Amino acid sequence: MPGSALGWADEMVIDKVDEIFKKYDVDGSGVLEKRECLNVINDILTQKGLPRASAAQFNRYFAEVDTNGDCVLSREEMTKFVTKF
Repeated sequence: MPGSALGWADEMVIDKVDEIFKKYDVDGSGVLEKRECLNVINDILTQKGLPRASAAQFNRYFAEVDTNGDCVLSREEMTKFVTKF
């Protein structure tokens, strides 16, 4: 879209993050708690035909993505994750 501040790839990422929050932010808090993030990760792994994450794998991943260390993932943190995946 000419003149748009966001490219189509950016819009796709934003749409994906919106979809994730609609599906997994079950308490409507606007952030994803660890349990909600575990569901996201395990669903993605299952869709890719991979085994579910172990507790150690998940905790390592979560610590890497939770850049501010508040034990929840914000939309910004999830956006970074989506662009990596």
